[in-house]
Amino acid sequence: PETEQIAALKARVRLAQRGEAALSEDDVVARLEELLGRVKGDEAARQEFVDLLRLLPEGDPRVAAYRRRLASALF
Repeated sequence: PETEQIAALKARVRLAQRGEAALSEDDVVARLEELLGRVKGDEAARQEFVDLLRLLPEGDPRVAAYRRRLASALF
């Protein structure tokens, strides 16, 4: 099974390939808001959303809130 550290590293690589690895926290949050409306029908948007969550600090309460919003958008 993939560890959280490996998953986070893969997320950073995918974001770097899109030029988004060095976003500020404010930019990450803004991008999450932009993607939220597209995640249901767009697998790439959903993956980017999950990858961006990994850029927020560990334990940041926004991560849990955005995960709930993602779940609501998907179901």
